[in-house]
Amino acid sequence: MKNKKKILIFFFLFFFSVQSYLYANILKNENKNAKATVSYLSGSAIFIKQKGTAVKKTKNLKKGGFLFAGDRIKTGKNSKIEILLPDKSYIRLAEQTIFEMKSVYFNETSNMRDISLTLVMGRAWAKVSTLFDFKGRFEINTKTAVAGVRGTTYRINAYKDTSAIVKVYKGEVEVKGKKSSINNKKADSPSKVSGPYKVSGPYKIE
Repeated sequence: MKNKKKILIFFFLFFFSVQSYLYANILKNENKNAKATVSYLSGSAIFIKQKGTAVKKTKNLKKGGFLFAGDRIKTGKNSKIEILLPDKSYIRLAEQTIFEMKSVYFNETSNMRDISLTLVMGRAWAKVSTLFDFKGRFEINTKTAVAGVRGTTYRINAYKDTSAIVKVYKGEVEVKGKKSSINNKKADSPSKVSGPYKVSGPYKIE
């Protein structure tokens, strides 16, 4: 009887250890696949780590450096940068562009990705990976539009006046406009206006 209990305890501990090991590897892989890599840099670029609306940290970017969700990138004058995302997609940013990594999650086992990027201002070019049958989302946001894709090559420009232009080179892009606070205001109800009335004619000036 005692031997059976010892065997049960041994198997329980062994099973628990295996589960803990597998879970730790899953977390390790998920953390590994929740970052982007600077694959090319010409000129200068910095990343800004924010906490809420306050700037927590700024640092010059280098080739091979890592970027995580919440990081904001700003390219300098006559500069450009290419970023390799965990799903093997690429993003290229032109000079004087501000770009934010909202989400860069990718799961290799399920091919599930959740990549959401924001172009605050400037020009960005995207080549979205089509190597696998991906699930989830890949989108680039601006202040006025959301461009969502499933395997394509396109460019998006965001301007200071909040307007945006999307140019598609290959594949399809679904562009959705965002609701404006101006458009959401209730319009004034129509009111009656007075009809035409007679006005005095011209008169001689002394």
